[in-house]
Amino acid sequence: MKNDESLRPPRSSRQIKTGRLIRSTAPKLLSPTNCVIFGSLLRDGRPILGAISHPLNGHVLMGQGGGPTLLGDRPVRVRPAPKFEEATVLSTGHWEIVKRPDGAAFEAISRRALLYRTWGDCHGYFQVATGGADAMFDPALKPRDICALVPVIEGAGGRATAIDGGDPIHGTDMLASSGVLHEELLELMTAHET
Repeated sequence: MKNDESLRPPRSSRQIKTGRLIRSTAPKLLSPTNCVIFGSLLRDGRPILGAISHPLNGHVLMGQGGGPTLLGDRPVRVRPAPKFEEATVLSTGHWEIVKRPDGAAFEAISRRALLYRTWGDCHGYFQVATGGADAMFDPALKPRDICALVPVIEGAGGRATAIDGGDPIHGTDMLASSGVLHEELLELMTAHET
């Protein structure tokens, strides 16, 4: 079949695919168990589909813009956290986030939560979307990563913003949560600013 321009959708509605293979770079951590694939589909610059795939265990978490997030064919939901002191908070790495200008605020959050763990990366977002954790902080992300994660979190009933509360699509960091605690987390992050 020849390339026929008339078969293409109008330019304003074209969809763009983004994707990235994510894996650990530390030699002792380099293994198939640490390999994860992110992918997203954009329409008019906004993600409408996002995926986190763990090829080794066969888990694919798919977030659909305006629809549910699915683990395989099963819808998943974030868990409600009745109060902050009962929350599980994750981050990509402790030192990366506490070195930020708002690091003291995050330090206070990590001490106040019931459970705080690091090395979240894509696994942290997977945990938030499936109800295994209440919040995930990531101080350094690329737009292609954010575009894959936003539909997954939002489709599971959660909320995703930049750490300062802005649109994550235009940022370089992200806070994803079950939604219940999101405003409180944002307030705590800005309360310690100098």
